[in-house]
Formats: sequence, C-alpha cells, structure tokens
Amino acid sequence: MNASEVLNKAADLIEVYGWVQGHAGGLGTGFCAAGAIAWAAGAIAWTATAKTVEEHDSLILSAHVRLRQAIDGRDGIAWNDAPGRTKKEVIQKLREAANG
Repeated sequence: MNASEVLNKAADLIEVYGWVQGHAGGLGTGFCAAGAIAWAAGAIAWTATAKTVEEHDSLILSAHVRLRQAIDGRDGIAWNDAPGRTKKEVIQKLREAANG
C-alpha cells in the first residue's frame, strides 16, 4: 500500500461510514480525515498485511504530507475540525491529495 491508496481508502471510509469533527472516529461514528488515514493505513484495525508499526507510521506520515499540500500547508486536524467544514470538502481534498 502507498500514500495514494491510503488517501483514497480514507475518502472511501468517510463516504461509507460518515464524517466527524473533534475526534478520530471509527466504524460506528464516522471518521475525521486523520482518523480515516490512520484506519486506512492499518494502524487502528491491525491487518494481516501490515508488517510493523513503522510501516504504518511511514504510510500515515506520507498521507498527511500529501493532504497538507492539498490544503495549502495547513494542519490537517485543525483543517478537518474548522467550523463550516463539510464532509464533501474533506472527501474532495483526500482524493485530490491521493492524485497529487
């Protein structure tokens, strides 16, 4: 898995399970951008394909760097939680970061 795949999977998670602000979220509540990235990289739900925590950390960091570029260098967590932010905007930026 690479950063593009993680970002697209994170967008998929938000589309399917919903979007939240103020916490990472999960399957029962929806996800924030950072929570969806972590889940997509396998850091929250350990997968058989995940080799090490470092592998997750590297994927998560790469995905966050790309998201930060897509949102003009702003912090992804603060950006996700900004008043007025929408689920549609978050999904759009995750996809943009994946394709960037």
